[in-house]
Amino acid sequence: MRMIYLVLAHEGRPQLDALVERLAPAGGLDMVIVHADRRSDLWRSLREDPPPDTQRVEVIQNPVSVRWGHWSLQSAIILLIERAMEFEFDYAHLVSGSDWPVVSRQEIVRELDASQIPLCYIEAEFGREEERMQRFHIDARWLRPDPRREPLAYRFKPAIVRLSRWLDSARHRLLGDRSRPWGRWFKGETWWSLPCDALCVVAAELHGVTASGRLRGTYVCEEHVVQTIVAAKFPDRLADCRRYIDWVEGGDSPRVLGRGDREAIAESGAWFARKFALANDDFFLRLPPYS
Repeated sequence: MRMIYLVLAHEGRPQLDALVERLAPAGGLDMVIVHADRRSDLWRSLREDPPPDTQRVEVIQNPVSVRWGHWSLQSAIILLIERAMEFEFDYAHLVSGSDWPVVSRQEIVRELDASQIPLCYIEAEFGREEERMQRFHIDARWLRPDPRREPLAYRFKPAIVRLSRWLDSARHRLLGDRSRPWGRWFKGETWWSLPCDALCVVAAELHGVTASGRLRGTYVCEEHVVQTIVAAKFPDRLADCRRYIDWVEGGDSPRVLGRGDREAIAESGAWFARKFALANDDFFLRLPPYS
């Protein structure tokens, strides 16, 4: 069985290099494809000093500048999927640069082989937070404005939010609801593990919805689009996404894990966990080997 790991990263070259070596060691079947945020120091590092073994690790050469909550993150995922479809593989795993495998590859393959049909390991909750996809957020580009790079947007953020809401209300009165290409929206974690046939369908659907411009003005659409496509096309093949993530109540980002989380991770049944940081606690480097 061949795996492809699609990695979204924006910082931490040493940790990314360690993740690549863990997921796709030399001499193995698997490969890694990396998208690095175009605005990041990581992208500059990868451009100037690319990974030498292109048979097992590729870097997307036309990355997008990613903004939190903006549809640019979904665009980065689309680039990864499109590149993956040029290779032969059995399963693709979407992970971040701060993820780490927490069980062995053999254990994952054993579970995949045990299923009578190729399952789609993805979180998909029906109807949750649909307003993210149904409103038109003109402020989507400035959800987290940088006071240094975007001083005007940072200064006028409250006014931009009010204007966005007013314009969306006017748009709704004139034009009604925004379209739902696959019916009601589903929501789930960004991260998933999908078989080749399902990802092929996802790729085709994403091409159409992107060309239509439907994702513009959405908010955190990477938690809705692929989830909805998979739930609509493969409702009888949905399975738990097998990720361990500890969300801080009310926070926008999950908690950084430490060695005190080792037992909870082991008991979770997850294949991957996030998020980890070398600067915080490097215990994850000493977890059992993946290969």
